[in-house]
Amino acid sequence: RFLSGGALEQLRKEEPDAVLAELTALERDLALPAKLPTPASKEEAVQMISALATLTDQLVRSEDALLEPDEEQRQRDIEQEVKERGLTGAAAMTFVLAARFDSLEKAFDWMNFFKTGHVSRVSFDTAMAVLRINVQDITGETQQAVFASMSRSGAINKDSFMTYLSGAATDKADIEDFTRRHRRRRRRISFPDTA
Repeated sequence: RFLSGGALEQLRKEEPDAVLAELTALERDLALPAKLPTPASKEEAVQMISALATLTDQLVRSEDALLEPDEEQRQRDIEQEVKERGLTGAAAMTFVLAARFDSLEKAFDWMNFFKTGHVSRVSFDTAMAVLRINVQDITGETQQAVFASMSRSGAINKDSFMTYLSGAATDKADIEDFTRRHRRRRRRISFPDTA
């Protein structure tokens, strides 16, 4: 709702308290399971709102909603599988994203909300919240540390994303086995064109 008709620019003109109130309301409306990090500035809050609004628009326009109740169960199943296999760090993140999206390339494309080829910290944090991925629980590292490991010059590009995740000791056959066992709950994830 903030990306149409100059509304994003209007939001930038608001007082910082009004922008934070809008972010809090949007976070509440989306029923995010984890609180987003407190923005360091009004502009960062506007970026978070923009990322949430764009992602929400993608989800609403997609054929199948990504986080229907059975998808929440699927995420819990993925997390349980990670724990049972003793995966941590990049290996755990690789397993979660590949099991969730069928490929790391699709995971990056989905997180690249604005189709810029780069995923900012705000977009990464937003994606993890919307996907209900608790990075610290899954990897044993803070979300900030995982982002820093994946990023180059303050943003994640496809190269840095793939380098971080591809080097992980996660067996592709394990991911395929997990996906096959849970196929009954799988939904096709579509990636609508936001242009």
